[in-house]
Amino acid sequence: MAQVKCVANGLCYPESPRWHEGELWFTDVFLGEIHVLDRHYNLRLIARYDGVLSGIGWMPNGDFCAVSVFEHKVLKIDDKRFYCWADLHDDESFVSNDMIIDGRGHAFIGNISFNYMQGEAPSAGNIKHLNQDGHCTTAVAEIGTANGMAISPDGSTLFVAETFSDCLSAFNLDDKGQLSHKWQVAHFPNGSCPDGICLDEQGAIWVACSQSCLVYRISAQGEYLDNISLPDAVHPLACVLGGIDRKTLFIMTTKTFDPDDAKSMLTGAIYTVDVPYSGVGRP
Repeated sequence: MAQVKCVANGLCYPESPRWHEGELWFTDVFLGEIHVLDRHYNLRLIARYDGVLSGIGWMPNGDFCAVSVFEHKVLKIDDKRFYCWADLHDDESFVSNDMIIDGRGHAFIGNISFNYMQGEAPSAGNIKHLNQDGHCTTAVAEIGTANGMAISPDGSTLFVAETFSDCLSAFNLDDKGQLSHKWQVAHFPNGSCPDGICLDEQGAIWVACSQSCLVYRISAQGEYLDNISLPDAVHPLACVLGGIDRKTLFIMTTKTFDPDDAKSMLTGAIYTVDVPYSGVGRP
């Protein structure tokens, strides 16, 4: 594996990386900012929201969407200004979280049902489904904290990192946005906390495990193929394959999970490593 290098730092809490039209888009969560890292590793601010943002993505018509964490809403942007597009009707959860949108315009949003910041015990959450009209239903009623998500190139499989269950799961996904036949792909060492994920052309899944400080490469059959260790005990939050031929793995990292510390210390950074396999599917 090639050397890991830092290409951007001084961020707050970078998350939800998406390779889009030759650039890396991501959320700086606690600042409510959407940024782009261009191919020369220059940062550009796209928009700022007065709130906390998480998952992002694009509808087939090009509309940009972002999850408002504590408001349990999905926002869109009009002339760099956010407006509410859909209500997730999930006020019983602590936060709404990551989001993935498939090629047919089906959006899936996970949540964290308990206040982990105050040490509450983990409890099952759900996955919400939005169609292109913004109509919200519950796609999965009970799951162990759906965090990072990815969709296979043919659109038939949704992979889900269940953070507090330390596992990677998958569902069949049909053209109506319905999820069925859940199975477990892999289980990680206790306390690994798998977070953001992406897929490569060999059918493998790259999984950023925030507490083990490793990014694993796992086969679709659950075999451990490789792992990347990050320097200085930084915590990987998510990853995506981008760059030339989508063979550069971008890894979003932090040194603290505390929102106030993240905003004051600005230890968030983006690392890259060149890999032999191209990214496929979504993100």
